[in-house]
Amino acid sequence: MIILVLLLIFIVVALYLRKQNKNKSEFIYWEKIDELEKQRKEMILQRARERQNF
Repeated sequence: MIILVLLLIFIVVALYLRKQNKNKSEFIYWEKIDELEKQRKEMILQRARERQNF
């Protein structure tokens, strides 16, 4: 009986930690998308400046 309770606690903790880790990686994913979007805007501005110089 004690073994079953310990197993249940272990499973709950494992699922909780997995959920936390998933949220963290999702946050990193969105930060990466924001960074790429910023780089894309900078490239567009740079091209616009180059066109104005000609």
